[in-house]
Amino acid sequence: MSNSKLLYFQDALERYTRNRAKLDLGIAITSGVPSILGSEDPKIIIERGLAGSQVLLTQTAIDDLLGLEGDVVASTAFGATAMVADDTFGFVLACGGQVESVEMSRLYKATASSLSLVESASALPNSAFTDLEVLVTPGGNIVVRYNETSITANATNTLILLEMYLRLK
Repeated sequence: MSNSKLLYFQDALERYTRNRAKLDLGIAITSGVPSILGSEDPKIIIERGLAGSQVLLTQTAIDDLLGLEGDVVASTAFGATAMVADDTFGFVLACGGQVESVEMSRLYKATASSLSLVESASALPNSAFTDLEVLVTPGGNIVVRYNETSITANATNTLILLEMYLRLK
């Protein structure tokens, strides 16, 4: 067999897969409220958009979760303009500084044939956005927000699978 048919030579394949991890998060939205599925609870704060009146995703709560001050600026990432009521949810996932980058993310929604594909965002400004946005913080943690019409309206019940392909430090 000729080496010209290989996708990667051994050394290139090893470099490509080194420090790479896949993270799957199941999210249930019940009566408009998102929560993480599974028996293991990651260090996470997840909340639906409340047009800037976040109860869980506050600066103090995020700083306490991450053990870092200002790694995520709550008023920007989860501000009134970005986190539209009934249409958004977001979360902060504490990764202990292990994440270097997000190579790709996919979001599957069970109530429709919806698929969002994204690479890392460079910032999450307090402005309108569409679909899925994923940010790796300077401290190596993950911030995610998602926008879809009525995704967190009070009557919404749906399941979401979020896959993230991470590069670890």
